[in-house]
Amino acid sequence: VVHVDGAVDPKSDLETIGAELMLADLQTLEKAATRYEKEVKGRKLDPSVLETAKAAIEALQQGTLLSATTLDLAALRELGLLTAKPFIFVFNVDESVLTNPERMSDLAALVAPADAVFLDAKIESELIDLDPEDAAELLESTGQTESGLDQLARIGFDTLGLQTYLTAGPKESRA
Repeated sequence: VVHVDGAVDPKSDLETIGAELMLADLQTLEKAATRYEKEVKGRKLDPSVLETAKAAIEALQQGTLLSATTLDLAALRELGLLTAKPFIFVFNVDESVLTNPERMSDLAALVAPADAVFLDAKIESELIDLDPEDAAELLESTGQTESGLDQLARIGFDTLGLQTYLTAGPKESRA
């Protein structure tokens, strides 16, 4: 597998992703701000919405993800701004990183305050074919207590504030 930049560098990759997301949001906000200015002049829109858009533009121009600001972005929800959404970062690493808490801590610090999930795609594919006892043994050999996919599901639910409810009746059961 060849990396798009020729070498694997998580910090550089995260900066590239962040820059691209910020540029996309900046473009969206600048287009919306033009529309908002017209709507404020026509008294169809509260001026605070335009002020929030301008503050968001300023934050993005300074290189700050909107999720890391204290701005109340509720008025801009219709825009679906990417950097205002919660983030989860999934690191596909090899076993040498999975068994190295210091390296995982360094990588998690790169994405803080967002959550980080560490998994080895090769191990995850092997876990699928194993019975629960063998899967637990394989996870234990890498210092893990749950699979990366299970971690991702759990952290995803927590990050998005989701819950699962089970209902059972005589005809069917649903989640």
